Amino acid sequence: MADWIGVDVANATRFCSIDGCERPHNAHGWCLVHYKRFRKYGDPLGSAPTRDVLCSIDGCGRERRARGWCAMHYQRWQDHGDPLYAAPVRSCTVEGCVSRNFGRGWCSMHYARWKRYGSATFRVAGEVVDGCRVCPGCKVDKPLDGYSASTGRCKACVADQRRVSRLSLESVPLPEIHCIMCSTRFVPRSTKGNCCSESCSRARKSQIDRYYSRVDGNKQSKQRWQAENPESRVNTAARRRARKVGSQVASFGKAEIAARMAYFGNRCWMCRGPFECIDHVKPLAQGGPHILANLRPACSYCNGSKSSKWEGVKGVIALAA
Repeated sequence: MADWIGVDVANATRFCSIDGCERPHNAHGWCLVHYKRFRKYGDPLGSAPTRDVLCSIDGCGRERRARGWCAMHYQRWQDHGDPLYAAPVRSCTVEGCVSRNFGRGWCSMHYARWKRYGSATFRVAGEVVDGCRVCPGCKVDKPLDGYSASTGRCKACVADQRRVSRLSLESVPLPEIHCIMCSTRFVPRSTKGNCCSESCSRARKSQIDRYYSRVDGNKQSKQRWQAENPESRVNTAARRRARKVGSQVASFGKAEIAARMAYFGNRCWMCRGPFECIDHVKPLAQGGPHILANLRPACSYCNGSKSSKWEGVKGVIALAA
């Protein structure tokens, strides 16, 4: 049996002299493996030196790629000749601004002002710089103590606005009008005045209060009547839906509806359950008329299940069975 590059293992009488190695002898008292290690490293027990798998730059935990550096530091060495090269951080060129450069030597805020107003140092109304702010009214940069807290404009603009308002009211006389309560002609003090005296104003207020109390009372009475007469409410809604689809509409009252429901024993005509709502046998959505002959009592479940389905007379017979 031949092994280890032509060495006859069966007839071999010598083995590798390295302790624990039972391979056949090849040269210098060693097997082929240890002999190659001796030729390559100068020691039959030598091995390739271990290499660090991480970048050799202190603090960098990236994987090693070339020259002992990671891809980033190697690229920096190729571009700038130094793996530790760091590009200088440029700041905004506007005096007093320490923000990072965004474009044209300005930060993002000054760059946006240049695009919108044509100047990177344009002062926006309301911006506070060195204790001063540009008034949105007169566009003048003034100290903060010269502004009104209620309007946000400078005190001079507020005074001008009040003077103009006062002059406009004094220069435009209001015409005579009739009092809304006693019909007396008078000149109102403002455009909102419609009563000639304090007594007429009190009477007008009482009149408005009575009107709204009557409106609220009518609303409550309507809600109470609808709760006490659910059949009439349903009948009115059905009549309105029938008119919208162009179906036949008959006039009948609460007594006729009660008699029609009593004809079926006040029980659901489909499941003989309790009478809970009124059903149109042929639905209004299918062109069914709103007449007594088309009305039958039904429970909520059957009425909801039937919905607007219409399968003709056979379907009615099947439901009633």
